[in-house]
Amino acid sequence: MENRRIERNNRKVDKKRRTITLVKTFILDIVITGLCLVIFALFHHVIPASKATVGRQLPAPTQQITQAVTETGTETTASADPSPSQGPSDNSTAVLNNGFFPEKYSDGEPVRTDNSFVGRNVSVTLSKVEYKPGTYYYFADIYLRDVKYLRNVFATGEFVQGKAGWVKDMTEGKNAVIAINGDYCGGHPQGQVVRDGLLYRDKVWEDVCVLYYDGVMETYTGREFDLDQAAERGIWQMWSFGPMLLDNGETMEKFNCTVNPANPRTAIGYFEPGHYCFIVVEGRTDSSDGLT
Repeated sequence: MENRRIERNNRKVDKKRRTITLVKTFILDIVITGLCLVIFALFHHVIPASKATVGRQLPAPTQQITQAVTETGTETTASADPSPSQGPSDNSTAVLNNGFFPEKYSDGEPVRTDNSFVGRNVSVTLSKVEYKPGTYYYFADIYLRDVKYLRNVFATGEFVQGKAGWVKDMTEGKNAVIAINGDYCGGHPQGQVVRDGLLYRDKVWEDVCVLYYDGVMETYTGREFDLDQAAERGIWQMWSFGPMLLDNGETMEKFNCTVNPANPRTAIGYFEPGHYCFIVVEGRTDSSDGLT
């Protein structure tokens, strides 16, 4: 009997020791994980965010664009509709002739409805479409008189890695007609960034979308994109993102995408110079599986 009691006590002691060891290991794992997250945040957000990056002006073509627009009669679209005194001040793509799609704009005061805006330089029509029961996407059909009416706003007003913000807050006071989130360029350390003709970062990452001064928008894989060649052509905006959905206008079957499928999605689309669209698809709702 005494031996059995000793064995039971020993088993209890061993069990208690194992439990204590497991708890210590669990706590240690949590501490190590926490430290790793802190270190990651420090080097990925805090340290890089300590100083804003000043953009370098890329060459902006003038005569070439004037000639191209005059000969083709094409035109551009954007997301803000300043008055003439607030509009683009340099002449690199100053509203040439009547600009892109002159019939789309108002000569007088802007005309607003619940789902549309027609101003002197920007025309937008917003639609809400149910693409499956209970799941919607929002489609903004956008015409711009000049490519420079499609503009960028950084979260803090400057390009700072590690800084992000809400679209509503970022566009407050910017006279924006319509806006969506961009490529999260401040949230990761890679990806080429050009905003409003200024180069902020030249680090190849995934897919690239370029809006040229002539209003043409094109997408490239990171490996095939040549920044110098594109800069000679004239870059107004450039986003490093993923995935691109079309290849030379054709539907793709494989995409450069690593995010989970059940998420909201935003996209920018291109029809022709001066005619673009924004798309926002719902996600993370009870009846939605997001855009896959």
